[in-house]
Formats: sequence, structure tokens, C-alpha cells
Amino acid sequence: MVNHGRFCCLLAVYMIHSFKYFLDFVSGVAGLDQYVYAIGGYDSTYQLSSVERYDIETNQWECIVSMNQPRSALSIAVTNSKIYALGKS
Repeated sequence: MVNHGRFCCLLAVYMIHSFKYFLDFVSGVAGLDQYVYAIGGYDSTYQLSSVERYDIETNQWECIVSMNQPRSALSIAVTNSKIYALGKS
């Protein structure tokens, strides 16, 4: 059985080190189940409220429901199968 959470975190670290643009725009990254979540960020002009996730089983990115407030300075926590974005907008 694959530990998806650990694998997703390792994949997120690989992605961050492999793609410099990722560091410029995404503020938070979390692994949960078979997904890597990219949360919030900054696009050189505006803070972002977007949330996207990468499915490691299908090799596909998809946009999901955005946060209520844009955030570029945040921390991410995962507990009880929920992702929390902590920090002010």
C-alpha cells in the first residue's frame, strides 16, 4: 500500500526544486491522499486565492474551489484529512 501523503510531500519538494516559476507564484503546498495541493501565492501584482491540485495517479492538474481570501504569506497544515491555510491576506 502506498503512503500517498508522504509521497505527495516528496513530489511537492521535487516540483519546487525542479520548477523555479513554482516558487515565484505558489505560497503553500500540501500532500493529501493522492493529491499535491498548490495554495495561494503571488503573481507579481496580486495575491492569489486559487487552489489547484495535482493527481499523482492521473498525472493531471485541476483547479478546485478557491479560498475566500487571497493569501501570499501563509502556512499550510494537514490534519484529520483537511487542509488549513493559516495566515493573513
